[in-house]
Amino acid sequence: MPRYSLVIHRPNPEYVAACYEQTGNGLRTTLNPDDACSWVLFDKACEVARHVREVLNVDVSIRSVAN
Repeated sequence: MPRYSLVIHRPNPEYVAACYEQTGNGLRTTLNPDDACSWVLFDKACEVARHVREVLNVDVSIRSVAN
């Protein structure tokens, strides 16, 4: 089953390492794709991607990652 991680489009791409809360900035990012967290459900990855986009005002994409 595929898993999904989030890429934040900045001059140096960043990956979402954690998203703890829907309010405030409970977001953690990493430059290392191996340290990124991932979601099993595509719908959940979409929900978190929308949240990251709104909180950080950046473009975000979803990528499929191997287990």
